Amino acid sequence: MDQNNPYFMEERRKLIQSIIQKEKRVTISELSQRFDIGEATIRRDLNAMEKSGLIQKTHGGAILADRAYKEVAINIRDEQNKEEKERIALAAASLVYDSEAIMIDAGSTTYKIAQQLKGKNELVVVTNSPLVSSELAGVGNNKIILTGGELNADTNALIGPVATGAIRQFRVDKVFIGASGLLFEDGFFTVSPYEAEIKRAMMEMAAEITIVMDSSKIGTSMFSRICSIREIDRLIVDSGINDEVLMELKQCGIEVLTV
Repeated sequence: MDQNNPYFMEERRKLIQSIIQKEKRVTISELSQRFDIGEATIRRDLNAMEKSGLIQKTHGGAILADRAYKEVAINIRDEQNKEEKERIALAAASLVYDSEAIMIDAGSTTYKIAQQLKGKNELVVVTNSPLVSSELAGVGNNKIILTGGELNADTNALIGPVATGAIRQFRVDKVFIGASGLLFEDGFFTVSPYEAEIKRAMMEMAAEITIVMDSSKIGTSMFSRICSIREIDRLIVDSGINDEVLMELKQCGIEVLTV
Protein backbone atom coordinates (compact mmCIF):
# COMPACT_ATOMS: atom_id res chain seq x y z
CA MET A 1 0.00 0.00 0.00
CA ASP A 2 1.22 3.50 -0.81
CA GLN A 3 0.61 4.80 2.71
CA ASN A 4 3.10 2.24 4.10
CA ASN A 5 5.86 3.27 1.71
CA PRO A 6 8.86 4.89 3.48
CA TYR A 7 9.23 7.64 0.88
CA PHE A 8 7.38 10.88 1.43
CA MET A 9 6.08 12.55 -1.70
CA GLU A 10 8.65 15.38 -1.90
CA GLU A 11 11.56 13.09 -1.16
CA ARG A 12 10.32 10.60 -3.74
CA ARG A 13 10.05 13.30 -6.41
CA LYS A 14 13.57 14.52 -5.66
CA LEU A 15 14.82 10.97 -6.06
CA ILE A 16 12.88 10.55 -9.31
CA GLN A 17 14.49 13.71 -10.68
CA SER A 18 17.92 12.47 -9.60
CA ILE A 19 17.32 9.13 -11.36
CA ILE A 20 16.22 10.87 -14.57
CA GLN A 21 19.26 13.18 -14.48
CA LYS A 22 21.54 10.16 -14.16
CA GLU A 23 19.81 7.74 -16.53
CA LYS A 24 18.32 10.31 -18.97
CA ARG A 25 15.12 8.29 -19.45
CA VAL A 26 12.87 6.18 -17.18
CA THR A 27 9.61 4.29 -17.52
CA ILE A 28 6.63 4.40 -15.18
CA SER A 29 6.88 0.66 -14.55
CA GLU A 30 10.57 0.96 -13.60
CA LEU A 31 9.84 3.73 -11.11
CA SER A 32 6.89 1.81 -9.71
CA GLN A 33 9.14 -1.16 -9.00
CA ARG A 34 11.96 0.95 -7.55
CA PHE A 35 9.73 2.72 -5.06
CA ASP A 36 7.34 -0.19 -4.51
CA ILE A 37 4.28 1.95 -5.18
CA GLY A 38 1.49 1.87 -7.73
CA GLU A 39 1.87 3.21 -11.25
CA ALA A 40 -0.99 5.66 -10.65
CA THR A 41 1.07 7.34 -7.92
CA ILE A 42 4.09 7.57 -10.21
CA ARG A 43 1.91 9.14 -12.92
CA ARG A 44 0.73 11.78 -10.43
CA ASP A 45 4.35 12.46 -9.51
CA LEU A 46 5.37 12.86 -13.15
CA ASN A 47 2.38 15.09 -13.89
CA ALA A 48 3.33 17.42 -11.01
CA MET A 49 7.01 17.41 -11.97
CA GLU A 50 6.19 18.23 -15.59
CA LYS A 51 4.04 21.18 -14.50
CA SER A 52 7.00 22.44 -12.46
CA GLY A 53 9.25 22.21 -15.50
CA LEU A 54 11.49 19.52 -14.01
CA ILE A 55 10.82 16.71 -16.48
CA GLN A 56 9.14 16.04 -19.79
CA LYS A 57 6.69 13.16 -19.96
CA THR A 58 7.03 10.63 -22.75
CA HIS A 59 4.89 7.65 -23.71
CA GLY A 60 5.10 5.41 -20.67
CA GLY A 61 7.79 7.39 -18.89
CA ALA A 62 9.77 10.61 -18.69
CA ILE A 63 12.98 12.40 -19.66
CA LEU A 64 14.68 15.44 -18.15
CA ALA A 65 13.14 18.70 -19.34
CA ASP A 66 15.39 20.70 -21.64
CA ARG A 67 14.89 23.85 -19.60
CA ALA A 68 16.37 22.22 -16.49
CA TYR A 69 19.85 22.12 -18.01
CA LYS A 70 19.72 24.11 -21.26
CA GLU A 71 20.64 27.78 -21.20
CA VAL A 72 18.31 30.22 -22.93
CA ALA A 73 19.84 33.17 -24.78
CA ILE A 74 19.61 36.41 -22.82
CA ASN A 75 17.84 38.26 -25.64
CA ILE A 76 15.03 35.68 -25.42
CA ARG A 77 14.88 35.79 -21.61
CA ASP A 78 14.82 39.57 -21.73
CA GLU A 79 11.39 39.44 -23.38
CA GLN A 80 9.93 36.86 -20.98
CA ASN A 81 7.80 38.34 -18.17
CA LYS A 82 9.21 41.72 -19.14
CA GLU A 83 6.82 43.92 -17.16
CA GLU A 84 7.34 41.90 -13.97
CA LYS A 85 11.12 42.10 -14.36
CA GLU A 86 10.97 45.85 -14.85
CA ARG A 87 8.99 46.29 -11.62
CA ILE A 88 11.43 44.05 -9.79
CA ALA A 89 14.38 46.02 -11.16
CA LEU A 90 12.87 49.33 -10.09
CA ALA A 91 12.39 48.04 -6.54
CA ALA A 92 15.95 46.70 -6.44
CA ALA A 93 17.43 49.98 -7.68
CA SER A 94 15.56 51.89 -4.95
CA LEU A 95 17.64 50.00 -2.37
CA VAL A 96 20.92 51.35 -3.77
CA TYR A 97 22.31 54.65 -2.51
CA ASP A 98 24.94 56.98 -3.93
CA SER A 99 28.57 56.02 -3.23
CA GLU A 100 27.76 52.39 -2.36
CA ALA A 101 29.80 49.43 -3.60
CA ILE A 102 27.61 46.73 -5.14
CA MET A 103 27.84 43.57 -7.20
CA ILE A 104 25.43 42.65 -9.98
CA ASP A 105 25.57 39.29 -11.70
CA ALA A 106 24.68 38.58 -15.33
CA GLY A 107 21.03 38.00 -16.16
CA SER A 108 17.95 39.47 -17.77
CA THR A 109 16.46 40.86 -14.54
CA THR A 110 19.78 42.10 -13.17
CA TYR A 111 20.46 43.88 -16.47
CA LYS A 112 17.23 45.77 -15.96
CA ILE A 113 18.47 46.77 -12.49
CA ALA A 114 21.50 48.35 -14.15
CA GLN A 115 19.19 50.33 -16.42
CA GLN A 116 17.42 51.69 -13.34
CA LEU A 117 20.67 52.73 -11.64
CA LYS A 118 21.53 55.46 -14.11
CA GLY A 119 20.28 58.12 -11.71
CA LYS A 120 22.77 57.06 -9.01
CA ASN A 121 26.15 58.70 -8.50
CA GLU A 122 29.62 57.51 -7.56
CA LEU A 123 28.73 53.85 -7.33
CA VAL A 124 31.37 51.14 -7.45
CA VAL A 125 29.85 48.29 -9.45
CA VAL A 126 31.53 44.89 -9.73
CA THR A 127 29.92 42.69 -12.38
CA ASN A 128 30.52 39.68 -14.59
CA SER A 129 28.13 41.09 -17.18
CA PRO A 130 29.46 43.09 -20.14
CA LEU A 131 25.88 44.34 -20.65
CA VAL A 132 25.70 45.72 -17.11
CA SER A 133 29.13 47.33 -17.39
CA SER A 134 28.32 49.03 -20.70
CA GLU A 135 24.99 50.27 -19.33
CA LEU A 136 26.59 52.06 -16.37
CA ALA A 137 30.02 53.02 -17.72
CA GLY A 138 30.47 56.79 -17.95
CA VAL A 139 27.27 57.51 -16.02
CA GLY A 140 27.11 59.46 -12.73
CA ASN A 141 30.84 59.22 -12.11
CA ASN A 142 30.39 55.50 -11.41
CA LYS A 143 33.34 53.13 -11.26
CA ILE A 144 32.76 49.86 -13.08
CA ILE A 145 34.86 46.75 -12.47
CA LEU A 146 34.31 44.03 -15.08
CA THR A 147 35.62 40.71 -13.80
CA GLY A 148 37.12 39.25 -16.94
CA GLY A 149 36.92 35.53 -17.58
CA GLU A 150 35.43 33.24 -20.23
CA LEU A 151 32.39 34.69 -22.00
CA ASN A 152 29.29 32.52 -22.17
CA ALA A 153 27.80 33.77 -25.43
CA ASP A 154 24.27 32.57 -24.61
CA THR A 155 23.98 34.32 -21.26
CA ASN A 156 26.50 37.11 -21.90
CA ALA A 157 28.14 36.21 -18.59
CA LEU A 158 31.82 36.03 -17.73
CA ILE A 159 32.55 32.78 -15.92
CA GLY A 160 35.40 30.56 -14.79
CA PRO A 161 38.31 30.92 -12.34
CA VAL A 162 39.40 34.33 -13.64
CA ALA A 163 35.94 35.78 -12.96
CA THR A 164 35.60 34.05 -9.59
CA GLY A 165 39.08 35.16 -8.52
CA ALA A 166 38.34 38.77 -9.43
CA ILE A 167 35.10 38.77 -7.45
CA ARG A 168 36.89 37.58 -4.32
CA GLN A 169 39.15 40.64 -4.39
CA PHE A 170 36.34 42.98 -3.40
CA ARG A 171 34.06 43.46 -0.40
CA VAL A 172 30.79 45.23 -1.22
CA ASP A 173 27.73 46.60 0.55
CA LYS A 174 25.12 44.76 -1.52
CA VAL A 175 24.80 42.11 -4.17
CA PHE A 176 21.92 41.54 -6.59
CA ILE A 177 21.66 38.05 -8.04
CA GLY A 178 19.20 36.45 -10.43
CA ALA A 179 17.83 32.90 -10.06
CA SER A 180 16.06 30.55 -12.46
CA GLY A 181 14.22 28.40 -9.96
CA LEU A 182 13.13 28.13 -6.33
CA LEU A 183 12.02 25.12 -4.31
CA PHE A 184 11.18 25.82 -0.69
CA GLU A 185 13.09 22.86 0.74
CA ASP A 186 16.13 23.12 -1.56
CA GLY A 187 16.57 26.83 -2.25
CA PHE A 188 17.51 28.73 -5.37
CA PHE A 189 18.69 27.30 -8.69
CA THR A 190 20.27 28.31 -11.97
CA VAL A 191 21.08 26.34 -15.11
CA SER A 192 24.87 26.55 -15.32
CA PRO A 193 27.15 25.24 -12.54
CA TYR A 194 29.73 27.83 -13.64
CA GLU A 195 27.28 30.68 -13.12
CA ALA A 196 26.13 29.16 -9.82
CA GLU A 197 29.75 29.36 -8.69
CA ILE A 198 29.91 33.04 -9.66
CA LYS A 199 26.72 33.77 -7.73
CA ARG A 200 28.01 32.03 -4.61
CA ALA A 201 31.31 33.92 -4.79
CA MET A 202 29.43 37.22 -4.99
CA MET A 203 27.33 36.23 -1.99
CA GLU A 204 30.47 35.55 0.05
CA MET A 205 31.75 39.07 -0.59
CA ALA A 206 28.57 41.05 0.14
CA ALA A 207 27.20 42.39 3.41
CA GLU A 208 23.62 42.16 2.10
CA ILE A 209 22.30 39.59 -0.37
CA THR A 210 19.24 40.15 -2.56
CA ILE A 211 17.90 37.64 -5.08
CA VAL A 212 15.61 38.89 -7.82
CA MET A 213 13.28 36.62 -9.78
CA ASP A 214 9.83 36.61 -11.30
CA SER A 215 7.18 34.39 -9.75
CA SER A 216 6.96 32.04 -12.76
CA LYS A 217 10.20 30.44 -11.56
CA ILE A 218 8.90 29.52 -8.12
CA GLY A 219 8.24 25.82 -7.74
CA THR A 220 10.86 24.80 -10.32
CA SER A 221 14.44 23.65 -10.05
CA MET A 222 17.25 23.77 -12.55
CA PHE A 223 20.47 21.82 -12.93
CA SER A 224 22.60 23.81 -10.48
CA ARG A 225 21.80 24.84 -6.92
CA ILE A 226 22.87 28.30 -5.79
CA CYS A 227 22.01 28.41 -2.09
CA SER A 228 19.35 27.79 0.53
CA ILE A 229 16.62 30.31 1.28
CA ARG A 230 18.11 31.14 4.68
CA GLU A 231 21.42 32.20 3.12
CA ILE A 232 19.95 35.38 1.63
CA ASP A 233 18.62 38.57 3.21
CA ARG A 234 15.95 39.55 0.72
CA LEU A 235 13.90 38.28 -2.21
CA ILE A 236 12.28 40.67 -4.67
CA VAL A 237 9.50 39.03 -6.67
CA ASP A 238 6.39 40.09 -8.53
CA SER A 239 2.92 39.96 -6.99
CA GLY A 240 2.11 36.71 -8.78
CA ILE A 241 3.72 34.77 -5.93
CA ASN A 242 1.43 32.34 -4.14
CA ASP A 243 0.27 33.61 -0.72
CA GLU A 244 1.19 30.36 1.02
CA VAL A 245 4.70 30.40 -0.46
CA LEU A 246 5.07 34.06 0.51
CA MET A 247 4.19 33.25 4.12
CA GLU A 248 6.61 30.32 4.22
CA LEU A 249 9.44 32.49 2.88
CA LYS A 250 8.82 35.17 5.48
CA GLN A 251 8.80 32.52 8.21
CA CYS A 252 12.35 31.68 7.16
CA GLY A 253 13.37 35.12 8.36
CA ILE A 254 14.05 36.76 5.01
CA GLU A 255 12.53 39.98 3.74
CA VAL A 256 10.24 39.52 0.75
CA LEU A 257 9.37 42.52 -1.40
CA THR A 258 6.47 41.94 -3.79
CA VAL A 259 5.94 44.36 -6.66
